[in-house]
Amino acid sequence: MPNNSLIANNPHELGRCLEVLNLLDLGELIMIAAEDRKESRGQIQRPDYPFTNPLLNSFHIIKQAKGDTATEWRGSLA
Repeated sequence: MPNNSLIANNPHELGRCLEVLNLLDLGELIMIAAEDRKESRGQIQRPDYPFTNPLLNSFHIIKQAKGDTATEWRGSLA
């Protein structure tokens, strides 16, 4: 059974622990955003979606709250 706890012996270690947890959350959100973008654009080429989708030329919003993650496309960049 994995140990899912962090221990900080001082405020400096606590800050570093919180930074690591934040980086893990950000990495997960970036991965979810990359999987949700169903197109190739610029230097990002996906073999399963080789073409650029002009309908996805908008803001890609990724939200995480209480353990749930939601994605949506909103507005236009133009």
